[in-house]
Order: sequence, then structure tokens, then C-alpha cells
Amino acid sequence: MPETPKPGRIDTPVRLIGTKPTDESMEDEFETGEDNEQTAKTLTKLKANTQTEEQDSSAEPRKTQAGFGQYVFIAFAVMVDLTQVVLDIMLIGIIVNRITDIVVGGIFFVYAHSKGLTFREDWKIYCSIAGTVIGESIPELDMAPLFTIDAWKITSAIRKKDKANQKMAA
Repeated sequence: MPETPKPGRIDTPVRLIGTKPTDESMEDEFETGEDNEQTAKTLTKLKANTQTEEQDSSAEPRKTQAGFGQYVFIAFAVMVDLTQVVLDIMLIGIIVNRITDIVVGGIFFVYAHSKGLTFREDWKIYCSIAGTVIGESIPELDMAPLFTIDAWKITSAIRKKDKANQKMAA
């Protein structure tokens, strides 16, 4: 007499949506008695896709692109700091510099994030940027080259990440 399935028992393999099929689960599906051509073609496609994904995942980690762009970024920060000093001397920097601080601070946040610096790992960099924006809003302190210092800190962190990625790849 055939065995009746118990409640909660599943006779066929089940794969959760969004999970990758493993070779064993694909073979189990194939061995459940569904040996028609369609199942064989599907199995072959799934194995090929799994092998392609494994090759893609073994590729070199994404670089954070340390190089010439970082020198341009530092030059931008130096220009912002010099412009703010000139505007303060001309006495129109009181209003213009506050707007510039917020805009340039936002640019620094976006740049750091786009280069692979995450808040979880590099929270000191993001706190430094926020501190620079606050510091630049203080009238006498805004003549200090705070944006240049932050640009240097960001590029240093990016270079460290690149070196760590290269060591992991080797």
C-alpha cells in the first residue's frame, strides 16, 4: 500500500523565490520522474546560468578608482577654500559662503559615497564632512582650509580601500 504523505511533508523539492538553485536541487528535480525534454532543457539552462554567475562572482572586486580624479577633487576643494577667503575679505562672504558650505558639503558626501566609502565602515569621514560644514558656518573659522583637509582625508580613505581590494584580489 502506498505511503500517504504526512501533513507538512513535501514530496517535491521546493526552492524559495529569489534563491539560487544548487546543482543538487536541480538534479533532485530532474530525478523526481519528470524526464521529458522540457525538464532536461531547463536543467541544462539552470546549470549554465549557475556556472556563469560563479565566474562573474570570482571576478576582481570593483576598484574605487583612485587616480587623477582625486587630484581634481583636491584642486576643487582648494579653489572653494580660496574663494571663500576672498569673499570674506570682500565682506560678501557672510551670506554666499553659508550657501556654498551646504552645497560643497553635499558634493563631498556624494563623492565619498560614489567612490565606495560607506557610512558603516567609514563613519569618521562622514562625521568630518558634517563637522566641516558646521565649522565653515562660523565666521572666523571659515577662513581655515577645512574643505581641503576633508578632501585629503577622503582621497586617503579611497586609496586605503583600493590597497585593501588589491590585497584581497591577490
